[in-house]
Amino acid sequence: MFFGTGQTVNLPVNSTGIPTEVATSTQEQWVGVFLRFKRLLSDPRADGNSQRVFFCRDESFEFRVR
Repeated sequence: MFFGTGQTVNLPVNSTGIPTEVATSTQEQWVGVFLRFKRLLSDPRADGNSQRVFFCRDESFEFRVR
């Protein structure tokens, strides 16, 4: 994936909300930063059965910290 360099990653907590602060005497903490593919649904419309559907599915991504 290609993305702009202006992106920032929130590192104080990982993707499940657990703090990533250093809690050992070695003053080290290993974290992994990953990109996760997503499709963003937008432009809701009603189909022929009056069901709500999303007309546009834009490709996107999100940062995941583990």
